[in-house]
Amino acid sequence: VEYTVNDDGSITYVYESGAYKEMLSEMRNGFDTTASEVLSSGSYQTITDIVGDSDLKNVDITVSSQQEYENSMDGFVMLGLYMYTGYYQVFCGAFDNYSTTFHIIDAATGAEFDAVTYPDDIGN
Repeated sequence: VEYTVNDDGSITYVYESGAYKEMLSEMRNGFDTTASEVLSSGSYQTITDIVGDSDLKNVDITVSSQQEYENSMDGFVMLGLYMYTGYYQVFCGAFDNYSTTFHIIDAATGAEFDAVTYPDDIGN
């Protein structure tokens, strides 16, 4: 509907409620579609499931086994997924406090063996 350029150079947008909800729905669908594509692509051979919670602050990534996952490069999937989750959270109002924790779960045991929080753990 309108926008304002703020003194700090940021821009504040005002959306109609329906358009805002539609945009959030499209963003969430983008995450879900990407997760489905990851699973069907064959590029990430140890990943068997990806499920994000309602606000995309937590994402469960189930892998075939901890050992197979740790011997692969499949952890890079988190970078691509974080692009969706962080962007989604910012549009939900978490401008300064957005993060996503990826919980890595061993399908064979059902146990979480690792958790990585972005952006906090980037570079660690």
